[in-house]
Amino acid sequence: MLFTAGIALAQTKPKVAFVPQIVGIPYFNAMEEGGKDAAAKFGVDFVYTGPTDTNPAEQLRIVNGLIDQGVAAISLSVLDASSIDPVMKKAKEKGAKIFTSDSDAPKSDREVYVAQALDQDLGYTIIDELAKRIGEQGTIGIVSGEATATNLNTWIGFMQERVKSKYPKITLTAAICRRDCAAGFSTGDGPDDRASRS
Repeated sequence: MLFTAGIALAQTKPKVAFVPQIVGIPYFNAMEEGGKDAAAKFGVDFVYTGPTDTNPAEQLRIVNGLIDQGVAAISLSVLDASSIDPVMKKAKEKGAKIFTSDSDAPKSDREVYVAQALDQDLGYTIIDELAKRIGEQGTIGIVSGEATATNLNTWIGFMQERVKSKYPKITLTAAICRRDCAAGFSTGDGPDDRASRS
């Protein structure tokens, strides 16, 4: 009787997932560890999976697979907000909850967005710290990640705003993205690009 009850409990244990923008970097590794800790506390199974390259199409393929597996909830650090709507619709039809974390899709049907800090505070702080290091004058280059990443583009926008309003002797160069940046630059696809986050 106890054995049967144990099997039934294991079968009904909810499964939740986190899909980062890319696996294998310290930032998202820390989020993975936090997810494991939370899963143990709340009694759920935790799945951490994501693209090995910042590839929006691959990220959506992974999310689709998790929905098909019957995962109850998915946290997603969005690589391309413009392509996420079909996945959100599918999740809703299957009863899965999707929310965004780290990088948002504000115009989507996501349940909630969880951020590590306010976007404006992040953008302003990045510039303030860099300004201190160069004596509030000079040229600052921006090397970013995926060109479609909402969080990175939002932070860059606030960095530009901060320079314009507070640092007249600082020039920001156009952003260099991992590939096909809106500014028209690219760093290529070498192994060092994994570290290219604003």
